[in-house]
Amino acid sequence: MEGVRNVIGDSVKDLQLHWNSSYWWRSQVNNMTAHIREMRCPDAVKYLHAETLRYFLQIKSRVRDVTFSYIEQITGVDVSESISRIDFLLRSKFTHPNLVCFLAGASIGVLLGFLIAFRMNQIEFRNRVRSLGCIAYSGLKGVALIDDFPVRSKCRKYEVIVQVRAASVDPVDLRITHGYGRLWRNFLFKKWMLGKKVFPLSLGRDFSGVIAEIGSGVRDLEVGEHVWGATPFWYQGCLAELICVPEQWVGRKPKTLGHEGAAAVPYSGIQSWEAILGRRLLEEKPLKGKRVLVHGGSTPSGCLTVQLAVLAGAEVTITVPSHAVDVISQLEVDQVFVMQDTALFKLIGVVEGFHVVINCYETDYSDVCQQLCTKDGRVGSTTSKDLKSDGFGFIRKCIFNSWWRFFYLFMSPSLGPMPERKLLDRWSELIDSGKIQPVIDRAFPFHNAEAAIHFSSRSNAVGKTVVIMRNRIWVNHEEDL
Repeated sequence: MEGVRNVIGDSVKDLQLHWNSSYWWRSQVNNMTAHIREMRCPDAVKYLHAETLRYFLQIKSRVRDVTFSYIEQITGVDVSESISRIDFLLRSKFTHPNLVCFLAGASIGVLLGFLIAFRMNQIEFRNRVRSLGCIAYSGLKGVALIDDFPVRSKCRKYEVIVQVRAASVDPVDLRITHGYGRLWRNFLFKKWMLGKKVFPLSLGRDFSGVIAEIGSGVRDLEVGEHVWGATPFWYQGCLAELICVPEQWVGRKPKTLGHEGAAAVPYSGIQSWEAILGRRLLEEKPLKGKRVLVHGGSTPSGCLTVQLAVLAGAEVTITVPSHAVDVISQLEVDQVFVMQDTALFKLIGVVEGFHVVINCYETDYSDVCQQLCTKDGRVGSTTSKDLKSDGFGFIRKCIFNSWWRFFYLFMSPSLGPMPERKLLDRWSELIDSGKIQPVIDRAFPFHNAEAAIHFSSRSNAVGKTVVIMRNRIWVNHEEDL
């Protein structure tokens, strides 16, 4: 790599020297050309034109040599030799039969390649499992318990199939039933080959279970391991007996928690970590001595946000509804304000400014939160941001799909919290050391999963609402919760 840097450095200096001298030479040529034209000497004009062309061809040749040298250093490909072969091929004379054979062979090769790639990427949904999902974007009316939900029978190279033992309902699931992220979901379902159609769409963002199958490229996980994880809002949910997810969205479950407790943490934990710490380390005590306000400390993400802020060394103030005071007061906070989420404005002018204000409700209170901050304070949120694409009409949807089909070739969009194994392992360490405790309001059996999402939709739930699976035996490592 050092050799590449030296080649590039020398070449850039050489090119800069040639380029700077070319400006001076061009101005001199222009002056001399005008002078000779006045003298009516066409031979001299032709001579100067030839010399100028020669000089600029030298610059072009040098640029080409530098480019080829750079490519050869990086890739090891002899660019000059490759270009010579292509040039020889293009200069060769094609007869009519040769041309026909060439086009026929190229067409057959492209067709076979397409068919092979299509066959390799073809998805098989042979497993039929029970799942809680929505069959239409019509709110809770579209939520139903599905007995024959399709799940892939084989996982890809870097995927795992997990037999879910417990899963939880997240506030974003309620928004999904009303169509949250529908345009992104339609687009990414095709890119990730999650199915030919979106519906039925399973709900649930957090899960805990046992690995039933792993892809050929998975090295850190094994069949039979007890794991936990989460899925983003645009992916299929976890309230199903079996789920197939990328390996980086899965981590080893905390040893001190059962599946019921483990299912209450992953998705909300990722939201809380990003809102409070971002990419900073908890051991650095980044919030030591700072005043932090958590609006909605009884929400699923709020319960974890409060505990993280305390561990980060902050002076924590929270707002909770009256029915949650007894539970949340055990989290060692400094001050508690009892109020509904819409009454946050009442704190303006009453309390001292906060360095950090975190909103844990799905409603956007950023304007009020900003007024509660100090001049150098910041506002954060654990909730999923509103997506403008949800309000697009037909024409804007067509433009959106066309644009992202092209743009997705080069980069992936950032769409809220994404599960990450390193972060899941960090949460596992905190839980096993006793520094973090999940908060669960109620656990429902799977046959009553519809009641779970209705209960979660009420504002009086404290912490997570969990659904416990009593699965059919898919692997030989079955054990009770």
